Amino acid sequence: MLFKNPLTQEVKASSSKISWLWCLCFGAFYFMYKGNWKHVLLYIIFAICTVCISMFVYPFLVKDINNAKYLRSGWTPYYPNIENNC
Repeated sequence: MLFKNPLTQEVKASSSKISWLWCLCFGAFYFMYKGNWKHVLLYIIFAICTVCISMFVYPFLVKDINNAKYLRSGWTPYYPNIENNC
């Protein structure tokens, strides 16, 4: 999903179609790369508490986690094919 910064008009993709794979392969390092420090800590804590079972659950939630991060930061969803996209 694409998001647009209302102040700078910058457009960024929150995640790709294979973000789940990057999260599965690299774990907390994926969230470090995306700058989502809250989920770096949660990933590590959940991995310790659930004896690494959460490491196989987190990748399925990564798309929603990334989208929520942009929405909380004030970015708006951007749809390039729609005219008058505000």
